[in-house]
Order: sequence, then C-alpha cells, then structure tokens
Amino acid sequence: MNIDIYPVSKKSLSKVINTLLTQYGVPKVYKDMSIYYAPNESDNTEMHLRFRNKNCLAIFIDEKTDKTFRPRVTVDTDNTTIKSLLEMYKKIGFNNASVGIATCFGFLSEGGVFLELMLDTYIGDFIQVGYERHNKVDSIEKVLFGLDLRIIDRSQLKPLVDVNKIKNVEIIDDFGKLTEDAYQFTKSVGLSLETKFTSLKSKISWFDNDYSYLEKAFKNIFNSDLVTKSSIDNKFGKYIKNVSIIIPCFNTGDTFIKTLLSIEKQNLPKDIVDNFDVILVDDGSDTSVQKVLDENKGHLNIKPKVVRLNSNMGLSAARNVGLSVAKNGNVVFLDSDVVLPSNYILEHVLRNRLIPNAIFVSFKENVSADSDKVSFESISNGIPPPNVSNDSRIKKSVNDELPSLYDISGEVVVEILSQTNCFKDFGRGRNIGIFDLPSMVVGHNMTCRKENLLKINGFSNQFTGWGMEDTYFGARMIANGNFVIPILSTGVYHIDHAPRSGSQTKKFHELKRNLKRYNELLDKPLEIVR
Repeated sequence: MNIDIYPVSKKSLSKVINTLLTQYGVPKVYKDMSIYYAPNESDNTEMHLRFRNKNCLAIFIDEKTDKTFRPRVTVDTDNTTIKSLLEMYKKIGFNNASVGIATCFGFLSEGGVFLELMLDTYIGDFIQVGYERHNKVDSIEKVLFGLDLRIIDRSQLKPLVDVNKIKNVEIIDDFGKLTEDAYQFTKSVGLSLETKFTSLKSKISWFDNDYSYLEKAFKNIFNSDLVTKSSIDNKFGKYIKNVSIIIPCFNTGDTFIKTLLSIEKQNLPKDIVDNFDVILVDDGSDTSVQKVLDENKGHLNIKPKVVRLNSNMGLSAARNVGLSVAKNGNVVFLDSDVVLPSNYILEHVLRNRLIPNAIFVSFKENVSADSDKVSFESISNGIPPPNVSNDSRIKKSVNDELPSLYDISGEVVVEILSQTNCFKDFGRGRNIGIFDLPSMVVGHNMTCRKENLLKINGFSNQFTGWGMEDTYFGARMIANGNFVIPILSTGVYHIDHAPRSGSQTKKFHELKRNLKRYNELLDKPLEIVR
C-alpha cells in the first residue's frame, strides 16, 4: 500500500477539518499508539507496532526499498494480551523503542483507500492518504490541493520530527514493567496487561474510563464540549444518518405513541427523520402493539417496523430481536414509556458517529402520564430537555437495606456525576456507595454502535424479572473497551407506572436473585464474537 503524507499547520487546522467534514462527513476518532523499535543493525530493517484503540497492526519496514507499511499483520488483541505480545518482541531482540501517542480522525476508508487526519504526532499534524492504485485518489488530491496542502516524501519527514518528544526506552524492563506511556495507553483503551485472560471482573477493573482525549477530539470537530448542558449547533444536524431506534414494548398501553411522536418531532431536517429505522418489538403484549398503532394513526406520520413475539420473552430478548432486524450502525435503545426532547437524536447520534467505542447515556425526569410536559400538544411543538436533577446517577440516598453488590453502613447520600468528574474517575473497579461504572448503563435510553453490540453477542438472557440485565450489558461493553459517557445536554421524560413485576416486594426479590446471578457471571471470562 502507498501512503502519501500532507503536513497540516496549526494555523490551517480548523479550515482543513471543516473542509474534510463537509466533503466526507463525521469521522471516527481513535487513540493511536505507535511503538517504533530501533532499526536492526544487521540489515537496517525496522519494526513498528501500531495500536488504534484495541486494534493492533504489526508493521515491517525495509529501508532499502522504502516500502513503508509493508508487510502488515493484524494482531488479535482479544486472544493475545499486549504484555505477551511485547514480551515476544523482546525475546527476538526488539525492546528499545520510542512510543508516540496521537489522535486519529478516520474520514474515509473504503475501496482500498483511506484518508486520516493525525494530530499531535512526532512530526506534527498531518493527513495521510493510503491507496493501492493512484487513480483511486484523484478526487482526494483535488480537495487537499485546494487547501494548499502538498505531499512530502519520506526524506522530508526527518526535519519535521520534534526531537524533544522522542526518547528511546525499554518497552518492558527486567521486572516486566511497561514504559509509562504504553502503560497509560493500555488503561485508557481497555487493553489488559494480564498474562492470560481471566474473568469479566478483572477486565472491568483494568478499564480506566478517562475519556479526556475524546473531549479534545470532539471540540476539534464540532467546536463544542463533549459533556456540557449546552446543545450542539443545529447546523450539524445534516450529518445525522444511519440511525436505528429499538423500542421493546410489553403491556405499556399507548405510551409508546408519545415516544414515537417525540421521535417524529426531532429538530432535524424532515428527510433525515423520515429515514430513521424505527423498530417496535412487541414482547407478547395482551393488546398487540399493531392494534394500538392502528387506533392512533391520527397522531403519527412515522411508520415503524413492528415485530411481534408469540410470547413474553423478556427485555433482553426483545432488544436482541430488534437488533437482528436493525439496518443501521448507530443504535438508540429506548423504553416504551419515555418521551424525547427535540434535541435528543442530534446530541446522541452525532457523538456516537464520532466516537466508535462508547455507550452514551442520558438521565431522566419522572413525570405523570397526564403531565402537560408530555402532552400530545407539547410533544408536537417540540419539548425542551428535562430537569434530570433527581436521577439516581446524579444524586441518590441509599441504605444498607437495599440488595446490592457492595456493603454499606446505614444511609449514604451519593452524588455520582460530581464525585466522578462525569464518570471519568469511575473506572478501575471503583464503587461509590452501592454503585459502580457498569451500573451507570441504564437501558431506558442509551446509544452505541451496532458492531460493538454484536461483538458481545447483544444482551444476555441470564436474568429474569427486574434488575441487573442493563448492568451486565454495561459490564461486558466496558470489558470490551467501551467508555461510558454521559450526555448532559439532553435527557428523557419517563412516564411513571406501577412496578412491571406487580409489586415492590416481588421486584425486590427479583433483584436479589439477579444480583446473585450477576456475581456468578463476573467470575466468568468475557466471550467476544468475531
């Protein structure tokens, strides 16, 4: 593969990003670590390891032919731990190296061509274009030349290198300790340093959830903070696409009609809303969802798919059925008793398109079914974001009478969002009161990538009744390297209802049973579907 390098100055960076965004849409952002092993003295060959999030590429460079990035071998980091990989390199004579950490924005990857913007590398900021045949990149070259960007050859790279950033170190010392940059990278992307893969609990305990680098990346692309109460500029609504919305329904009456209407009334161009892939999964309701839809035709223009199950299979099974028929890569899960403010899809999907390794969650405001806030008239006019201050993930009083994973004494008031810096300090197995990072994943509203859902085989059917299925889903997503990121600029209105279990007592017993099962599953390994 040929690689063309186009240096980008800090002065022109904003213009370059805006042009690439217009031409190619929202990129995917990755954290990139390159380990540059010192050249072999006998034949002057080099070995590089490039980690992009959890993916690893082994690269061989022959100085004599200048065939950069050839050959390249993909390393399966789900079956090969990073420590065992680096120890193998040490045994064959590769251990002294420099480590570079950068941010990669992948704007294009199709048809044997890729276009990436690399920021904060040893040679500064640059665009790299990869291709097998030159005729495939004519249109890209035209765009880049229009930005006054020019290709440089490999001989011109050395003068650009910031020598102050380069330091050759032992990647693994005699005590088996990784160099600091590599160690911090593994924490931030969920690459385990265990010599072999053990339990789900151990993988969760290793993951950091410090998504700080993604905040900078988000600011670069959208000129907005990733975690803020302020809404994104609506001009970015044109980049919303490939959205599937999955809504399980079981004996919820007609509340899902308001859910559908709130989707229809998103503050987005009509053609974008019309292309939403909305899926209602009727989980064996006594009155069919299709019948309720037919009775409410006057309220709706949106035309969802309806999948009816012959019997009640449970929430996880219903979500998995919805996932199996979802057409698109950006998947929004909603309960059938929530109502969306008009900015919800913009705030969730734009973040999900940029960041490929995260679960995005928003908080809720509980309202009564007859509240003016969720009346048909209010929803039709587009409702504002809710007041979510009473969501349990923001402030909650808990006591030792509640069944939980963690022991507490007496009554404790926890303010998780503020105590964890918006979940950034909630990794590494930390708990606050009865809560931990997996428990921040609550399924009444969340957004993630379909590809990540399929890797963990969707939702588990190990739980019956109320509680823990969302937490277990969160645990498996975290163990597979996905951040849990709150979105504060939107939320949902949750329409109050009686316990689905029939009573609080029954709900309490279901939770106790599911907690026991969850603890058993934490000691088992995470299975990844390839």
